[in-house]
Amino acid sequence: CGSRHRCSTDPRAGSRLHSRLSAPSCRHASVYSRGARADASQRGRKASFFSGGVFSSIIYQGVLQAALVMSVYGLALAYPVHVGDNHAIHADALTMAFATLGLIQLFHAYNVKSVYQSILTVGPFKSKTFNWSILVSFILLMATIVVEPLEGIFHVTKLDLSQWGIVMGGSFSMIIIVEIVKFIQRKQIGRAHV
Repeated sequence: CGSRHRCSTDPRAGSRLHSRLSAPSCRHASVYSRGARADASQRGRKASFFSGGVFSSIIYQGVLQAALVMSVYGLALAYPVHVGDNHAIHADALTMAFATLGLIQLFHAYNVKSVYQSILTVGPFKSKTFNWSILVSFILLMATIVVEPLEGIFHVTKLDLSQWGIVMGGSFSMIIIVEIVKFIQRKQIGRAHV
């Protein structure tokens, strides 16, 4: 087929099934990125969970999440809705930080499907179960902030549209920044394999 990947049995695995899981079919070999090959080749069955770039990804993405949450918290304090009411300002800032942290986890769940591949190439919406779980989690998170009886339990406040805009912007930034980092990593992997 002209592809560098084996289209038949992988001798290391001893099965056609493993070959299909670890490498693309001949039809799709042309769209299989260098980053994807790195994902497949760097992490085998006996590889550590932290191998193949996973550990470094956990570290920088964890730091990034913390930075985004603290940025939203800082913006809430710098540009308050309830000017002059320090208690309300702080309560809003905490609620926005809480909402941002929760939403980042939901957005980032799509990011971590691959260490190096773009979210656009891994088929982010293929798994119905995964998508439903994200939707249910989103509804539950929103309920803690929007449903009045739950506000008191979770000690959160109602947010206005501008505050939700900051929360959504901060949360979605996780996908954009990680996508940029993955793009740079794929370029570096490509140069290393030339």
